[in-house]
Amino acid sequence: MKNKVLSVTLAFGILLSWVTPFSVKAMDSPKKKPNVVIVIPDDQGKGDLGCKGNKYIKTPLIDDFYQESVRFTNFHVSTTCAPTRGALMSGRHTNRVNVFHTISGRSLLFEDEIILPQVFAGNGYTTGMFGKWHLGDNYPYRAKDRGISQSRPA
Repeated sequence: MKNKVLSVTLAFGILLSWVTPFSVKAMDSPKKKPNVVIVIPDDQGKGDLGCKGNKYIKTPLIDDFYQESVRFTNFHVSTTCAPTRGALMSGRHTNRVNVFHTISGRSLLFEDEIILPQVFAGNGYTTGMFGKWHLGDNYPYRAKDRGISQSRPA
């Protein structure tokens, strides 16, 4: 259990590059926790943003968010979205967390896998997820079963 928490904690610092923009706001006081926002765009490459050099696609709001954000630059996505989410949430390779694809039960993150929302919730954060979860639709795999206190599907 302790190794999984350490793995997820380390993954938080290592795995967040493709998830640009990632934002950690500066703390107002030592007692205030930073806000953490992870944005995972679906079916988008890093070359699809103005801030990454695309001359044709205009993304001014994302470009501004990018400039204000902390970015990590060594995360490798999987062939489909669910395995990428499973790796990001757990800090482990998709083959270790049972998320291989998006269909036929192959997107069900192991029930005992500790993931980022659980770590944040355990440290006093209010967590939320807006959009596509795609790591399980039924108990015990739903977002609300995995440490996310507020969610709204896309």
